[in-house]
Amino acid sequence: MKKKTKNPMSSKRPNKLIKAWQCALPSDFGNLFSFELDGALQRVCKYVLEDAVVDFLVAEASNIRIVSVVLGADAKESVFQPILQIELGKDTFYSPFQLVKSKTEEQFNALVNDEEINPTIAELFILHWQSLTNGELINAFEGLAADKIDSTPKEKTAKIIYSHQKIQRVRKYTYLAEETKVMLQNLANFNQPTLSLCLGSGLKVPNFHPYSFRPILNIAESSKKRAMGGGPSENYDTSIPCPPVCGPF
Repeated sequence: MKKKTKNPMSSKRPNKLIKAWQCALPSDFGNLFSFELDGALQRVCKYVLEDAVVDFLVAEASNIRIVSVVLGADAKESVFQPILQIELGKDTFYSPFQLVKSKTEEQFNALVNDEEINPTIAELFILHWQSLTNGELINAFEGLAADKIDSTPKEKTAKIIYSHQKIQRVRKYTYLAEETKVMLQNLANFNQPTLSLCLGSGLKVPNFHPYSFRPILNIAESSKKRAMGGGPSENYDTSIPCPPVCGPF
């Protein structure tokens, strides 16, 4: 009989973090996406999930239907706080990502040299993210509000119609069921896997992706395993932003 893995995730929606993100002022964004290390400010660019959460995702890989990255902020600490959201059966669970605090260039070099991200377009997203000025950060998360959306749950694209210049802020990014299944199967197949969130930026595509921010979920074997001879790695950067497309999926 398979041993049941204890669920370390929370069923309580993190409303305080979500509200703080939606209410953050443009002048807050420089602080939200930076931290101090050795007396110098570094750009926030990588987060990881706790091992217990990864173990739970592995144990429930075949039962999880949808994975999303919800955007939040810790108002007290003045820092960006992304949250993993999963749909497991009829229930929804949440777990915050943990910020990786190391020098920005060291994080990027590790991603590329260890081939966690390289050689896909995700590497370009990460490189572009690091080049954004504090003034450009707010623009990465805001875009035109849609008047009408024509889409189906199985489509990765949608016909989006705009007729005004109202601006809205993105709230979360969802991976469709097919990609969620592949992602979690790979996670379960890896030896001592890690699940990281890397922050990226690309071009805005009004009729598909009206924000330049691109979250990248990366699955890899643990650093210890890679140091012993490398290991497989996969990244996923084709999530759907909400708004404009918020489901149901």
